[in-house]
Amino acid sequence: MTFNILQRYFFTIINLNVTQIFFRIKRNIVKKKFKFYEIKNFKPTFDKSSNKLLKNQKYKKTFLPPDNFSLLNEKENISSFLKIKNKKKLWRYNIYYFDFLNELNKKNFKYQKNLINTWIKEITSGEGLEPYPTSLRIVNWIKWSTLNEYKDVEFINSLYSQLHFLNRNIEYDILGNHIISNAKALIYGGIFFHKHDGSKFLTKGIKIFVESLNNQILNDGGHYERSPMYHSLILEDLLDIYSITYDSKYFKKSDLKLLRYKIIKMLTWLELMIHNDGRVSFFNDSVFGIAKSYKYLLSYAESLSIKPKSQKKNVTVLEESGYFVYLNKKINFKFNIGSVAPREQPGHSHANTLAIEMSIGKDRFIVNSGISTYEVGQTRSKQRSTKAQSTLQINNSNSSDVWSSFRVGRRAKVFGINCETLDEYTTVSGCHDGFFHKYNIIHKREIIIYENKLVVRDYLNRKISNTKIRFYLFPGIKVLKEKNKFKTMDGYFIRANCNGGKILRKKSKWYPEFSIEKENNLLEITMKNQICETIFDWYKK
Repeated sequence: MTFNILQRYFFTIINLNVTQIFFRIKRNIVKKKFKFYEIKNFKPTFDKSSNKLLKNQKYKKTFLPPDNFSLLNEKENISSFLKIKNKKKLWRYNIYYFDFLNELNKKNFKYQKNLINTWIKEITSGEGLEPYPTSLRIVNWIKWSTLNEYKDVEFINSLYSQLHFLNRNIEYDILGNHIISNAKALIYGGIFFHKHDGSKFLTKGIKIFVESLNNQILNDGGHYERSPMYHSLILEDLLDIYSITYDSKYFKKSDLKLLRYKIIKMLTWLELMIHNDGRVSFFNDSVFGIAKSYKYLLSYAESLSIKPKSQKKNVTVLEESGYFVYLNKKINFKFNIGSVAPREQPGHSHANTLAIEMSIGKDRFIVNSGISTYEVGQTRSKQRSTKAQSTLQINNSNSSDVWSSFRVGRRAKVFGINCETLDEYTTVSGCHDGFFHKYNIIHKREIIIYENKLVVRDYLNRKISNTKIRFYLFPGIKVLKEKNKFKTMDGYFIRANCNGGKILRKKSKWYPEFSIEKENNLLEITMKNQICETIFDWYKK
């Protein structure tokens, strides 16, 4: 057991950058205190017309004045930020973000102001000042202050102090979406305080941001954490930054050109990774209710005169981010053919190598299980596991060693990707070595897509017992009396058959949002031989 733990830590740490390790050690040793700074005779750079998104954004209602909140599908009365320790950390984080300030309702102004004043009085240390929530809060306070032309001295000084604190606590140890949020806050704060000494924050923010654009937004347009949900969040960050800089002097023309290009690429990628219902697919940490929809983000981009090229191809291989997408009038199919990534920050990865999702008509049919929590524990571990994905599993082992809430040890590597389109069908295949170190087994999955049929062939290089192939079904799918026959809400009839295995239908759970679970069905196939072929065919009367 001790050896296994040491091995897990070794494979987790060996993939980190040296700078990450340095800054993690530094963060734990050097505790930087929150210092109070004053701005004299504050003169805002923004005015109401500075940020187009202030007028156009629509936010889900989470704030019920005077002090009630509904966040992550959990309600709570908040009279003090010091009395929420009983809530889960992500819920507390969502309070610290102050996203509720963007709910454009003038009747809420005095209550919002009261909560800001409570925060200023109570929070001078602790997790509320961690860099990530501080980054989001700085941006939200600036948007709210601009919209309401609010320049209270105590508020401005607190905002300025938080900006200083963030500037000294950039998340070089975490990177990923966190450091993009850090950079965004420095850019917003740098412009907001530009008539004072904001240029130092702006310069640093732009440097981090441009580096992140080059490192994190891949050539195929995907964000390198490979989560459609986080991709959407980061795309909104890019649009927010573009909206306040595209007609200003703050960015170089070359940097603005790069930003615009990355936005277009990200929109194109996201259009491919949503289902026919317009919502994100569930690969890695992705669920509903957190990020804005593709439709909203596209509308936002168009308001800034950014228009991506429409997708017309049936087959797209997103090589860098590791997804295969097939689209036609009837089906929307997605196949995870990527390795766990990025190497230094796989915290939002699941053990879902070679997993699939598919919509038929307007409805989802095959899904992955989603997530409902980030808390360390059995639920989080289960939702990240191979068992919770529409793929193959051996002896209840994970293809990649996902552990704790955001850790990954030994990772599956994907290889041997092949894709071919012929007159009657399209085929794609890939292999991974996630089970090799334990069982000397390579898993190969081949997908064959016909006009009205999907064939999934799973190959192992040797026979082994207790091998399961799972296909999770969307909760809206109706189970018919005929064995292994189903009907979508859109009226498609679907049959499932198997060669080389035995199909068993089971009850399961699907997690579409944080704190929500829904009953669904699972097709679990016990593999009898080295090759198992699962066939789904469909028709509409």
